[in-house]
Amino acid sequence: MGLETFLPTATDDSLGSQRLSFGPQIFGVLFAPFGIKGALIAPAYQHKFSVYEDDDLKDLHQGLIDVFLLWTSTDKQW
Repeated sequence: MGLETFLPTATDDSLGSQRLSFGPQIFGVLFAPFGIKGALIAPAYQHKFSVYEDDDLKDLHQGLIDVFLLWTSTDKQW
């Protein structure tokens, strides 16, 4: 589990959402999936929501799905 904070620091409207928002995240980890040694898969879901914005802006609600893949080599010739 984790939490990201997004601050409204954009200097131009096209660079940011102009909202203070939070994004709690939850993820799971699968070690050696499908019998692959040295592999790791970590799917994650994050939901961003705004907590304060100007009256003329709509509320921010955005869901994000990430999948992190990691593979380590068993060859130690580095």
